[in-house]
Amino acid sequence: MFRPTIIASAGLAAIALISGCDGGSTNQSAPSTLPTALSSTVLTQVTATLAAPATGVPGTTTVPARRTTTGQDCHPSATVIHDAAATLAPVQNSPGSTWQWGLPPSGAAPDANTICSPLSAALVTIQGATASSPMQALLFHNGTYVGPATPEWNAFISVDKSRTTADTVGLRYMIPGTCDACSDGTFYCVQFHWDGQQVITIGKPPEIVNGTSTPGTQRCSADS
Repeated sequence: MFRPTIIASAGLAAIALISGCDGGSTNQSAPSTLPTALSSTVLTQVTATLAAPATGVPGTTTVPARRTTTGQDCHPSATVIHDAAATLAPVQNSPGSTWQWGLPPSGAAPDANTICSPLSAALVTIQGATASSPMQALLFHNGTYVGPATPEWNAFISVDKSRTTADTVGLRYMIPGTCDACSDGTFYCVQFHWDGQQVITIGKPPEIVNGTSTPGTQRCSADS
């Protein structure tokens, strides 16, 4: 760690010796350019040495490159989606009758993004479901369940890949037309975004209350 000091001292000594090499006499009227040139060379070497980073010198510390993380470690249980679905209240079918939610198997992956993304979603439906059965989207942040996308269940939900990013899940909701599978259904696009602290909803999905559907706010095409 003393290398720069030794070179600087050697450089100054070289300058002193060159300046006095004429036997002590000094010609004030015609100064030689040789000492100036050599001094510049020595000073350039000293400056370069001082500016160069120390390599392998005891006592120095190498700063590692920063890693890009999502803010916390992600080590979800293999049953995290199963356990989240188990928290949903049964769907009231008729007085005294309910539908139980189907529980995804252990190791099930989200339908939108990976489980360790800033925001991901898993779509679940009821046991023995048909095309028009109740569905719900479960949201996860870094492998931790944060709740359902909406307080109430809906139907005909699919992932909107064109509006999905690492921290945003896009979902498409459909209100059927003349039939459940007919092409004249109306689609509404909604995004759920992790803003660093919580999920915010962009747009409003349609609502189904007592068999009656209320439109959402942002219409989109079936293949958008």
